[in-house]
Amino acid sequence: NFPSTIINDQIYSMRTSGIAFDSIFLADLMANPEFQKYKVYIFMNTFHLNEKETQFIREKLQRDGKVLVWNYAPGFLSEKGISVDQVSALTGIKTVYNPEPSSPLCEPIAGAALSENLQPNLGLGDVYQRRFSLRKNNSWRMNMPRFWLNDEAASAVARYYDTGQTAVAMKRFPQWTSIYSAQLGGIDAELLHNIVREAGAYTLTDRSGLIVDMNGNFISLHAFKGGTYRLNLPKKSTVYDVMSGKTLAKDTDNFDLQIKAQSSMWLLLK
Repeated sequence: NFPSTIINDQIYSMRTSGIAFDSIFLADLMANPEFQKYKVYIFMNTFHLNEKETQFIREKLQRDGKVLVWNYAPGFLSEKGISVDQVSALTGIKTVYNPEPSSPLCEPIAGAALSENLQPNLGLGDVYQRRFSLRKNNSWRMNMPRFWLNDEAASAVARYYDTGQTAVAMKRFPQWTSIYSAQLGGIDAELLHNIVREAGAYTLTDRSGLIVDMNGNFISLHAFKGGTYRLNLPKKSTVYDVMSGKTLAKDTDNFDLQIKAQSSMWLLLK
């Protein structure tokens, strides 16, 4: 169905960021204190939140310098019904709702915070362009109700093509940072990479383009984009290519790796 397709495509896009991340149900996040120690949280489809869930987010996550990232309509639905004011209160960014079907296509604002290396079409617009079309723009024409951001205290990152309204913004608070992508499925690989760097959290690669799965001793890579990547290891290690047995780097915490597009590598760290 459409919602599942959107979520899967959003994950597809985020997976090419060069960032290793975990997917956790909100109920499990609330139940396990170990899951409450991350630096960055992405609320991918929390369109319905009850009062207990909203209170948990405010008390446990909006603190300690954490970065919270919101997608489309966080908290829009609750026991109280439908309200855009609930979205504004949760994200801390003043949000406006237009129920009329509108284009989700948006573009980054040159020189804005988090705008480095962003694609011309953010989010699913770019996913569909990369996967299904060779046209430069407007390749994803699906219209839907629009959320946009109207907060002078927030830093605009991207805007809708047709109106110039803010589609992505960042707002800093004393204890936490809020980043809101109001475009449905608007958190793509480059934006996620920039967000994680902004938060001071761990990134394996110096840029997006690699699909990463890893722990402290093993790294699995698949190249969505070929080229040379600077890998920042979790600890000083000697790095072996599992498939060939070759030593790639000795006693270092970073090194350059060249990898071809659509190829995979397994790295062992000792």
